[in-house]
Amino acid sequence: MKKIFIFMFCISTLSFSDGYYLKGSSKSTKKSSGGYSTINNNKEINFINPMNFNGTDKEKDEVIEFIKASTKKSLELIGMDSDTLKREMEQQQLNSFKELTKATDKEVMEKCIKNLEMIGTLDYTLLKGTYDQEISAKNKELKW
Repeated sequence: MKKIFIFMFCISTLSFSDGYYLKGSSKSTKKSSGGYSTINNNKEINFINPMNFNGTDKEKDEVIEFIKASTKKSLELIGMDSDTLKREMEQQQLNSFKELTKATDKEVMEKCIKNLEMIGTLDYTLLKGTYDQEISAKNKELKW
């Protein structure tokens, strides 16, 4: 998990610094309704907030579509075309999503989503990593 999180963070950092999400074939967009979506092959794919997930078949399909699109976008960024890596990253995102459905702090979740949206790299693996770190840091204070 940690290796994939670090890999995804590196991809995100590269994509932001290179402006990939502004000029690439897949673009992330902030919807006026406050939601988040990605556009892939002229089809808008919506991000599902894990804390609002009800488990309907339609939502499950949307989560899978979003995971596939964001993974494809990440791999395009680094010029990789590996089905093995793609499936591993997709599975990690799905596992992260499932874990995030158990999250309890909506305020922290919204902050993490907002931060990842700002840099255009919202995916469930990064969201889980940042959420877990925020929850951990929330109850800590600097001590001598």
